Amino acid sequence: MILSIDLETRSRIDIKKCGVYKYCEDVEILLFGFAFDGDPVSVIDLTKEELPGVILEALYNPNIIKTAWNATFERLVLSAVLKKPIPVEQWECTQFMAASCGLSLKLGDTAKILGTSLKIDTRLINTFCTPDKNGMYKTSQDYPEKWEAFKEYCKGDVQAEREIREVLKGKKIVPTGYEKKLYNLDAQINDRGILVDMELVDNAIKLDQQKIDQTFNKIKEITGVENPNSVLQLKNYLQNDTNYISKALISRL
Repeated sequence: MILSIDLETRSRIDIKKCGVYKYCEDVEILLFGFAFDGDPVSVIDLTKEELPGVILEALYNPNIIKTAWNATFERLVLSAVLKKPIPVEQWECTQFMAASCGLSLKLGDTAKILGTSLKIDTRLINTFCTPDKNGMYKTSQDYPEKWEAFKEYCKGDVQAEREIREVLKGKKIVPTGYEKKLYNLDAQINDRGILVDMELVDNAIKLDQQKIDQTFNKIKEITGVENPNSVLQLKNYLQNDTNYISKALISRL
């Protein structure tokens, strides 16, 4: 049996800057889209209800394969929220399958190439998954119609992921057993992490800052510029005809 999954989440930690592991330290699942085998896709609104027992059981059942586009994200988020790791061996990543045959790492692009009916509206993600300037999130109560569209968007992701997987498997374009072992090993290494001498890291940062401060102070002493990090202030200094190097340097700016 296969359980196809797509999550819509939010976190105050920027995943693009910090990565998925850090992101999961503050993650909240808004929507849980899923389908068993070829069943119709369903969406559970986790802002109003909890995951039912049948889903929780399936998530940790080794005989049920969990699939997702970029399955690492779903696996780590669910493991963090449920506070119990789901072994990577129980997952198949459709993004990994697509990448193994040269398709795009973006769900929308691969869906378009393979002719699925996926429609992506990033405005919905921005509306509900990104805090406003006051740090507040919009909710289903704020935009009930958009929230329903958001649920349909989540449902569409599950459907597209499943369609892509079926197309690739139908054409027998799947990673080899060896490639799957490498995928699992890579996940296990990342999950475990590496030991880091944080005292060394902290001292290296301090030494770097000391060197920057020394350099800036020297520049201030020579030029009289208040902020050596300002390109405009440095250009104004160099444009002063009393500086004998100005013309040569200005020509290079």
